[in-house]
Amino acid sequence: MLLDIVLGSEDGRDVLREIRLISDVPTIFLTGRGLESERIAGLKLGADDYVVKPFSLGEVSARIESVLRRAGVSAKQHQIDAPTMRFGELLINESTHEVHLEGDLLDLTSKEFALLAFLASTPRQVYTAHSCSTTCGNPRASGKMKRP
Repeated sequence: MLLDIVLGSEDGRDVLREIRLISDVPTIFLTGRGLESERIAGLKLGADDYVVKPFSLGEVSARIESVLRRAGVSAKQHQIDAPTMRFGELLINESTHEVHLEGDLLDLTSKEFALLAFLASTPRQVYTAHSCSTTCGNPRASGKMKRP
């Protein structure tokens, strides 16, 4: 769990105290409070790591993997996969942005994937070229679908 210390009306440290009564879920504090005494207090309270803002996405991602590894949990076990849509031999995974046809991975651009996922999410529905183009990230479309 990523938990900010400043949560508006609540204090993240109080939230962690309550969570620790019922769970030992791996927890990383994210905060702008970077004094050594605050970091030590957060770790003693039960946080598994403490990241001071500003931070990079790469650093936080590596720290999450590290905390999960120490907890004996693989990051893959905690990924929430979007359901895979299946149409005969066509498989569309919105989580990984992968499309398989008859077992072969298709090489699609991001716009091609977005269009396919959009159309597949509501089968038997008719759309104008403009609505497809707008949904797939081209709001200035003239009404004709253009290949990226």
